[in-house]
Amino acid sequence: MRRCTVFSQVGDLVQVTKINVSGQWEGECNSKRGHFPFTHVRLLDQQNPEEDMS
Repeated sequence: MRRCTVFSQVGDLVQVTKINVSGQWEGECNSKRGHFPFTHVRLLDQQNPEEDMS
């Protein structure tokens, strides 16, 4: 059984823990872990995440 978590706030930062070729990624946000489609996130530059948020 697959566990699904909803990260409901636009702008939440999700730490991606696994990238699957199926398009379902795994990650953690606000102490919640779950799967989500990669099309629902935007990758940030790890060196300058503040610039990507504007």
